[in-house]
Amino acid sequence: MGTRVAAPGLAAFGWDEAHAAAFAPFAAEARTPARVIVGHRDAYVVHGPGGEHRAAVSGRFRFDASVAADFPVVGDWVVVERQADAGEGTIHVVLPRRSAFVRRAPGRGVAEQVVAANVDLALVVTSLNRDLNPRRLERYLAAGRESGAAVALILSKADLCDDLEERRRTVESGAPGVPVVFVSALDGRGMDDVRRMLEPGRTVALIGSSGVGKSTLVNALAGESLLAVREVRLDDGRGRHTTSHRQLVRLPGGALILDTPGMRELGLLTDDGLDEAFADVDELARVCRFSDCTHGSEPGCAVDAAIRAGTLARERLESRRKLERETLRALVAGLGRSGIEPFCRILGDVPGKETRKVLIEALVAVGRGSPELFLPFLVDPRWYLVRNAIYILRRIAGPESEQAAVRCAGHKDPRVRKEVILYFDETGDPAGESVLLGFLGDDVQSLRMAAARNLARRGSKAAAERLLALTAAPGFAGRERLERESVWEALGALVPEQVFPTLKELLLKRRWFGQAQELDDTACACAGLKRIGTPAAIAVLQQAAARKRGEPRELVEKVLRSLARGRDDRAGSESGGEAGRG
Repeated sequence: MGTRVAAPGLAAFGWDEAHAAAFAPFAAEARTPARVIVGHRDAYVVHGPGGEHRAAVSGRFRFDASVAADFPVVGDWVVVERQADAGEGTIHVVLPRRSAFVRRAPGRGVAEQVVAANVDLALVVTSLNRDLNPRRLERYLAAGRESGAAVALILSKADLCDDLEERRRTVESGAPGVPVVFVSALDGRGMDDVRRMLEPGRTVALIGSSGVGKSTLVNALAGESLLAVREVRLDDGRGRHTTSHRQLVRLPGGALILDTPGMRELGLLTDDGLDEAFADVDELARVCRFSDCTHGSEPGCAVDAAIRAGTLARERLESRRKLERETLRALVAGLGRSGIEPFCRILGDVPGKETRKVLIEALVAVGRGSPELFLPFLVDPRWYLVRNAIYILRRIAGPESEQAAVRCAGHKDPRVRKEVILYFDETGDPAGESVLLGFLGDDVQSLRMAAARNLARRGSKAAAERLLALTAAPGFAGRERLERESVWEALGALVPEQVFPTLKELLLKRRWFGQAQELDDTACACAGLKRIGTPAAIAVLQQAAARKRGEPRELVEKVLRSLARGRDDRAGSESGGEAGRG
């Protein structure tokens, strides 16, 4: 019953067979379809079979709605119950949206805000005065395409612009494939082009910043002053808010046009529209030599080549990167523990260095506000989740992060233990010294070496005692050369005067059991003496270089050259500083 009676009255507002099919389950409940044409904070004006009337959502609807995006917005088709003697109806259901213009709600949160629904064409409006901003247009165009509607660009106030072709080139370079129309409501320029887009029954949304002329455009298309307008500020050319709510206006030609309030900020929630909005960048990226190219300094980068050739603006690439980071942060920040788990799981395997960097930034941003989301992963049986959680937490560096790293120091998987060492190496947390001392006895050589280097940087006296005892142990000489090098290097930093005689003797002794032992002892002594770096240490190295032959000599000479470069660099830095002070 509802469909048969309502369809003729609603056809002019976009009612069709698809909407009728969605409404069919409610037709037997003595309810009718209606379209929301005006939206206020807590009340709506809808157009139903009997014309326009006010409506409000039911108590059950309000209770069941989990987020603000569940509530009706202008353009929605809703199921309404209206008593014969009552002027106001009750909205029970929002029918499925064919398209939705969605942005991140203003502020620091990540909640969705649906601006308009069931839009067929999004006209992104910007003025040709000082408000014209190509980067802002890219954001609006991405959001428009993300909505599911077709997109066109309206450049208003053409009568104020002296160089339309230059502006056209600027805009079209950032909007490939998007129809661009210059209009002036004052002299009528371009208005016929806009009218040709406004087919009967088609819903068109005007989207843009404050003061770009959206309300003026609606009035010009309607042939009367339906909406209030105000002048822009003369001092900066910025617009003033005129429209304070959203409303759907039926034009004389039968099209439906929706004017939206100017937006101070437009935060994207997904990257669905970015591929289309930046199709030119993506087309170049597909022919880069490397599939994970970051479009920086890699050889064979087609994007970088286009920028250098002047066929692609660098600002356009940076705009894409900025919007990608923003949408990924919004996506990750809107998820709970179960939602971020897939991101933590794939962190080490994300293709593309730039994407991986963006994902890490997004997870870190979430962690700073809610570090507790990552803590449950620390007891997960999957080692890679534990490792990646610590990886994120060490970039947050708070009390929860330190406790998490301490708890995971004894994890059975060495890859997790390595991440713990990296955590204390990067953060320098005081609790790390005792944990790192424990790693000196780890059964994995690379972890023992990493712990020794970290403790040397900390200047740990307890580490010096442990390492000296280790060098005196019977089995130390039988350990692999790399590990012994790291121990002597650490001791050279921690107790240089105490180990200098031992290192000198090790380097200058007369007899070895074969050249392999001489090379091993030379490498160990060089590691410690290089770390000490005093004139006395350099003199011992010079003496060894004069005495040794073959590979041992080459190794000593390499260390001497490295120390000489270090002295030259320091001298150059000091002389530069003196010149600056002079």
